[in-house]
Amino acid sequence: MSRMHRNSRPRLLEAPHSYTSDYAAFVARYFAHLAPVACAAEHLRAAAALRANPRYHGLWMWFRGAAKSTHASLMLPLWLAVQGELRFGLIVGKTALDARRLLADIRAELDENDALVRDFGLVVEQSTLERVRFTCGGQPVVLRGLGMGQSPRGLKARAQRPDYIVADDLDHAALSRRPARVRRLAQWVLEDLLGTFDVGRGRFVQVNNRFSRHTIIHQLAELGRFELRRLDARDAEGRASWPAKYGDGAWLDEHEARLGYTAFQREYQNTPVDDGQLFDQPHVRYVAARPLAD
Repeated sequence: MSRMHRNSRPRLLEAPHSYTSDYAAFVARYFAHLAPVACAAEHLRAAAALRANPRYHGLWMWFRGAAKSTHASLMLPLWLAVQGELRFGLIVGKTALDARRLLADIRAELDENDALVRDFGLVVEQSTLERVRFTCGGQPVVLRGLGMGQSPRGLKARAQRPDYIVADDLDHAALSRRPARVRRLAQWVLEDLLGTFDVGRGRFVQVNNRFSRHTIIHQLAELGRFELRRLDARDAEGRASWPAKYGDGAWLDEHEARLGYTAFQREYQNTPVDDGQLFDQPHVRYVAARPLAD
């Protein structure tokens, strides 16, 4: 299926420089419908680290509700693309269906985000469920969806090998109960996914919350070969780490009360707590110490 966007233009327009050099400004200008509140400080730090290094390899442990997919699988690849820093990207999901969904979100922006299309002269040239090809200022950009475990070997967009790969929320509860499969998939990331990069280029991000030690992201973190970035719902002082969304943290307090201490630590604090190995906080009782006998 191929069609020209009604508002596309054949050349890159003079978009304000701050929209491309400043990720916060880019998000606020073009994605207010997806990001109605200001980015967390960690979103901006992660974007800066990714942009600065064409060989960036990172594991981003971000809590549930931290807009992982919105940033890593949608806004960041488009931000890189309009700067000429992405020509062939792989969007990897838990399954091929998840990858299609992530790719569909990008296609929706290319179809409906008039300001983005107008300012950067985006033209969709080809679109399928697994692949979107568009031009940005006359330069071709290809984004391809891939399910976890599928082979990426030999994937190219003409002569272009992948230069951006995001592994989005690959870990899930059922998988964590199969440690041997987790280890095999961690090796698949190392060999198959990272092996598709060309010499001198290739940004890789895996984004997930670390809810268990039996996860791909935990296995890879243990190797010590990736930059680790962590965003917990609460910071070290117990405050909401994303105040623009979570305010004074009252909702987090209520949510923890509903989920319980163990589940909240797993899903929102990147602290894998195994059942039966730690008392829940409500079970701990503090009493005055009795005097020692002479």
